[in-house]
Amino acid sequence: MDGDRSVLFATGAILVLCAPLFGGFFVRKTTLGFFFAALIALLVGFREYAFKPALEEETFLFKESDYYTIQLRKDSGTGGPPLVTLYIDNLTHSCSNLDDPSHLVYRYMRVYDEVVRWQTTRRPSFRTLFIGGGGYTFPRYIEARYPKADIDVVEIDPEITRVSLDHLGVRKDTKIRTFNTDGRWFVMNHRDKEKYDFIFLDAFNDLSVPYHLTTLEFSRQLKTLLKPDGLLLVNVIDSFDKGTFLRSYTRTVQEVFEKGKVHLITLAPSDAFIGVTNSVVVASPRLWTWKIFRDF
Repeated sequence: MDGDRSVLFATGAILVLCAPLFGGFFVRKTTLGFFFAALIALLVGFREYAFKPALEEETFLFKESDYYTIQLRKDSGTGGPPLVTLYIDNLTHSCSNLDDPSHLVYRYMRVYDEVVRWQTTRRPSFRTLFIGGGGYTFPRYIEARYPKADIDVVEIDPEITRVSLDHLGVRKDTKIRTFNTDGRWFVMNHRDKEKYDFIFLDAFNDLSVPYHLTTLEFSRQLKTLLKPDGLLLVNVIDSFDKGTFLRSYTRTVQEVFEKGKVHLITLAPSDAFIGVTNSVVVASPRLWTWKIFRDF
């Protein structure tokens, strides 16, 4: 038994057992014995409920790691191919088609794909770094479409890596190299400079943001790992018109890469900028002519 549920249940059980023992509620030993017998029976009956959380019918995996609560659910969709959805702390993190790694459900990943396809017309082979593994959806896609690509993934939670390898379609003979460590720690201690053609930072969600991955210093460290013509692509989840994080983070990246070398790709039409949505911040040490990308 592990995880927060086990700790909370065990702590509660100990407190309940200690209350009558040390609180002086029962003077007669017979009454105290009956109380403990009834209490133990209640705890045994409640134990299965406490350690078996209420899950959706489609959920076929539930784990509590040292970092997250991890769930996998089968999703037949609306007439489309069957998908497996990864939930981390009740937030949707990826949707995977186990039979087709080229099936990209999320629009921001399709933006990733368009940028990579635009660049690979001049790069027969390339190196990629992913900070945040999630369901390994896009690393798996890169491996399938570009066999010559080198793929490094930094994922802090080894349990998420195991779940992805066992259940989310990552090949058993995969060439994806995984580093189960903190993203900033990995970047700080990486000795090879100007190594990567693409760095994908996908570690933010709309409820929590690892602040140490948003700083000016970290952006500078990422820049040192990019080739002179490499690209940094960051998935940011925020309100486009009212959110403060998107604007603040974009300004931080601009301080490192300069304004003309940082671009924002939005994923909704101009009349739909309401609420929280995905945007992709793209930066490069090189000044790219983005008209070529728009015409691609």
